[in-house]
Amino acid sequence: MKTASQIADELCASPRDMVSSALRDLRLAYGLPLDAVAQQVGTTKGTLSRIERAESNANVITAIRLARFYETTVEDLFGPLADDEVRS
Repeated sequence: MKTASQIADELCASPRDMVSSALRDLRLAYGLPLDAVAQQVGTTKGTLSRIERAESNANVITAIRLARFYETTVEDLFGPLADDEVRS
């Protein structure tokens, strides 16, 4: 269960932080280590780790593969972004 502080932090989080958190939460919910997911989506453990820590963005191919792996859509996985967030 999330604390009030965690919820407040998420409300102020950047889109990249929210995506990273969602990806990490999904992976942990599946009970999988980074290297297993990375192998399945055709990327490296280091790249996936940087995406999950909001240090890097997923490229389009990786985003599609992650969505397929987690049986969702790219939009559901990454969420709709406002126009100003897309341009930045």
